Amino acid sequence: EGVSRAAASFVDQRHLLTQLPIPPALFPLANVASALVRHGAGLAILGTILVSTGIRTGVHWLGLLAVLPVALLLTAAAAIVFACLNALHRDVAPTVAAAMLPLFFTTPVIYPPHLVPRALRIVMDLNPLTPVVVAYRDLLVTGRWPLWGGLLWSTAVGLVLLAIGLILLRRVGPELAERLG
Repeated sequence: EGVSRAAASFVDQRHLLTQLPIPPALFPLANVASALVRHGAGLAILGTILVSTGIRTGVHWLGLLAVLPVALLLTAAAAIVFACLNALHRDVAPTVAAAMLPLFFTTPVIYPPHLVPRALRIVMDLNPLTPVVVAYRDLLVTGRWPLWGGLLWSTAVGLVLLAIGLILLRRVGPELAERLG
């Protein structure tokens, strides 16, 4: 959600970008922060449901303190990249929105990873969201500590995306108002 909405943030807020001296990165990051608040509310609801159904994971919820920053890094980095790309080419935001559905189905959100056929496993394993989703499931539902090695892959992808985003922001930032005007 944060990435989809952030992709169009520069275009949607062009009137503020042209009139106020606000760092451009704050626009996509505001969408990410908004999604983070909704994520927190969702976690509170999930916690209530799990406790009310008798599933207690206890101390494992503390593992979210390690997983959440990785998810936030991936989201913020992708948000900056796609916001910059959308400022350069206006068809990026609808493409990002359309790409979210296949991304959802290549991430083991609604199915456990062991059900994926071997031939398709490489797609799921290369998806940087897979370790994050599996870690969430392990911590919140099964009450197990996740395999932390997968989160290193997610962190590495997030850092590369962030570097790309910062390079794009440096390139696009100074002329952003003119591009959007």
